[in-house]
Amino acid sequence: YVDDAAEGIVAASERYDDPEPVNLGTDHEMPIRELVTHIAKATGFSGSDVKRIFIQLSLVIGVVGAAGGLLFGFLAQLGIDSLPFETEALPTIKTFPVDYAPKYYIIASVFALLTTYVAGLFPARKAARIDPVEIIRGK
Repeated sequence: YVDDAAEGIVAASERYDDPEPVNLGTDHEMPIRELVTHIAKATGFSGSDVKRIFIQLSLVIGVVGAAGGLLFGFLAQLGIDSLPFETEALPTIKTFPVDYAPKYYIIASVFALLTTYVAGLFPARKAARIDPVEIIRGK
């Protein structure tokens, strides 16, 4: 298909003079996640395999997102902790009070993993129910 795409691009650049975009692909759009499901099911993966793969991918996204969020949150805390905070009611406090307790990082991590798990669970369940025969027929 790469050769077809290359030929289409060359032909369009030589013959097409309109400012409107040209679609060299199919008119049937499909999300990548759905395409992966179709390929996995058509190549013999069971519904539980597809579901497990979706959940694992969701959890990887959750771990990466949680790590990035924790790092961003920690750096934001450092920035806020350095801002001057002067009030007559609390004369000993010179900067904004920030709590670096590990429990907040744990809560944020658990929340990130749970939300990505749930976000991956619903498409995983739907993908696991797709019949490979329907995929091959293009339905």
